[in-house]
Amino acid sequence: MDTQKSLGQTMHKCVPCKYVPYLRTMEGKIERLSDAVFNSSDGSLGPYIHEELLVAWPESKVFWAKKTGPSVGIAPFPYFPLVELR
Repeated sequence: MDTQKSLGQTMHKCVPCKYVPYLRTMEGKIERLSDAVFNSSDGSLGPYIHEELLVAWPESKVFWAKKTGPSVGIAPFPYFPLVELR
């Protein structure tokens, strides 16, 4: 099986999936919006393709809409693992 890639990055998906939104400020401060967990009907990450590992947060990684600077991101809720699209 071939891994699908977008702009040189591996595409991910989880179905069914819940995501937790994150915010990143210009200074790089990260905030988790725990009261805004949402369901994804198709598990697609959409424009959130810039992966960053998280340390000391409930989720292990977040996917940002922008690689640097202020951005909105989504992190798969820990009980719904991501899989690479093949």
